Amino acid sequence: MIMNGIKEKVRQKAMEMGAIDVGWADLEAASVLAPDGFKQALCIVVPLNRGVISHIQETPTHAYYAHYVSVNRLIDDITLQLALLLEAEGYPAQAIPAGPPMLSDDTVLHGLFQHKTTAVLSGMGWIGKSALFLHREYGSGVRLGSVLTTTALPIENKPMESQCGGCRICTRVCPSGAIKGEKWELGMERETLFDALKCDTYINTHHEEIAHQMVCGLCMAHCPFTKGTRKLDESLRN
Repeated sequence: MIMNGIKEKVRQKAMEMGAIDVGWADLEAASVLAPDGFKQALCIVVPLNRGVISHIQETPTHAYYAHYVSVNRLIDDITLQLALLLEAEGYPAQAIPAGPPMLSDDTVLHGLFQHKTTAVLSGMGWIGKSALFLHREYGSGVRLGSVLTTTALPIENKPMESQCGGCRICTRVCPSGAIKGEKWELGMERETLFDALKCDTYINTHHEEIAHQMVCGLCMAHCPFTKGTRKLDESLRN
């Protein structure tokens, strides 16, 4: 009961601050390595503005870039407050920044922690052929944030299977050719789906104003689940 109370407090706080969903993942059970021995994580989902998304047609927009930065700031505010809440309840926690990917060497772009891993393990959605996380309600028109923690919540989420089927829209609209068109399965490496460096190189070459942000947005904006023209099979909902 105490643990359920903590989950409800976290969810209520996150929703009050602008999140539309909150999920929990057992990192230890899934053999996911996390910094400093944290065994569980929560993931928040913040929606992108559909008006901004709707104007992304054939090229990235300045409005989307500015919106992307603003939403990242909001996510960082939310995850900080959730981490402080957990610590006040006696559970060490660490908020993971929602910032852009980093180049760890000449070949690998990645974030500090894979927010998508937590989102998938929490059962809130799946990974699309674009390597973006697709939320069960909002498609890929979302941003994610994570908080690592030492809670010991009973977590029985079942990761969802891909709902992309034979759709290849994101593959066709990608101007860099970075999306390979493979259907995601749990445990699959990102590189099987998506060439992050090819995407980054294209943006650096053609859109210097958003260089190193990887916020082209075409795959996200044209996804049928994001546009609402395709819905989740209700029989597969957790």
